Amino acid sequence: MKKILAVLATAAVLVACEKNGTDQKPEDPNTVTYAGVTYKTVTLADGQTWMAENLRFVPEGMTVSENPTEGDIWYPYSIDGKTTTAIKDAKAIEELGYLYNYYTALKLDKKKIDELVAAKDEKAILDYLKGFEGTQGICPDGWHLPTVKELTNLVGQRIGVRDTRYPEADRPEVINEKASFYDATYKIGKVMNANNVGFNITFPGLVNKTSFTGKGIYLPAAIAGGEGKCSVAEWVGKPAMNGFIGSTVYLPSTKFNNIQFWGAQTTFAKNYPDGGMQVNFTNIGSGYSVRCVKNK
Repeated sequence: MKKILAVLATAAVLVACEKNGTDQKPEDPNTVTYAGVTYKTVTLADGQTWMAENLRFVPEGMTVSENPTEGDIWYPYSIDGKTTTAIKDAKAIEELGYLYNYYTALKLDKKKIDELVAAKDEKAILDYLKGFEGTQGICPDGWHLPTVKELTNLVGQRIGVRDTRYPEADRPEVINEKASFYDATYKIGKVMNANNVGFNITFPGLVNKTSFTGKGIYLPAAIAGGEGKCSVAEWVGKPAMNGFIGSTVYLPSTKFNNIQFWGAQTTFAKNYPDGGMQVNFTNIGSGYSVRCVKNK
């Protein structure tokens, strides 16, 4: 009888473990699974954990567009001369991710923004959008879209601004020499530094839309090769302008035909042969890559 009871007790423990999931293989700490897709992650020297891949999640009811003049989520693209072509194959999407505008990434209320813009109520626009700094937005539970501070701590440089329309607009340049990707020679972040620590920057390009009513385009600027330009042969010919969405608003335009946020962007020039990165202005309707940051 005692043996029977012991067997039953052991079985009960096993069932309990199965229900609690303790018998299951724990999730890899260097990944995050979201909507059935597993993304690599990287924890940087400052302790911050980031996705090491661009987001490729499509919210329910939304579709991905290959036409930059319409939609809210776009395919990445290739460049041939001045011709851009959407890339839609699964392997490329896994590498490059999708491009998102701010309405989609931050889950903004477009109707409310339109009403505030029509009223030219700058303070109300800013008060509303400031509430989205560090928001989860389109990211997985337990993750958020990076703030301007987190982006600056990533690349090490945020451009200076001289704008007296609003007290918070007049901001000096910020340099953080301890930032994860900062390069003292470039005086901004370096793409090579990012990839050396597993951040895995790729080149999907970006959709540029400079006003609410403007026509969105895939930017056709390609990374140039040759002496004194890009030093990485496999990057040559890929889109030179790439960006990451940030969740900190900057300002509406003086004509109230655009709203800008702080985001991180790549730059390729003679002075940045390994690719530069800096925190700069991004447009609310343009399409950028999304990298989520794990909540502390």
